[in-house]
Amino acid sequence: MSDLADVAEKFGSLVAVNLRHFEPGWIESVHFEFVNGSLQVDVDINTDTINWGLGSATKSPLPTPREWVDLLSGRVRWIWLLTNQRGFTDALQMEIAVDDGFEYVQLLAEGSRLVPFRLKAFDSRK
Repeated sequence: MSDLADVAEKFGSLVAVNLRHFEPGWIESVHFEFVNGSLQVDVDINTDTINWGLGSATKSPLPTPREWVDLLSGRVRWIWLLTNQRGFTDALQMEIAVDDGFEYVQLLAEGSRLVPFRLKAFDSRK
């Protein structure tokens, strides 16, 4: 597998999320485990850009941190690589379909670490 589109089109439901820390509060990689494959996102410490790789599903993934549990069993509908004004691909974003709607997760490479965000839409009805 070599195409990021496979995450949305072939990987199926999310079964686990694992974070690798350099030290507390310093995330160096995030591993998303799906029914039919896996996505690992990390940061290139020399350029503060996103690296990603796809792989096979893991037979027994590690437990998911509680902040990520409500994403489990969701499916990625859309996935983006984000490029800043200087041409560096320094973030990855996913729209994940969950039971009650959609969640938007963004991983930003900043200061040689990954900063995870959950994005929330503005309420345009006001």
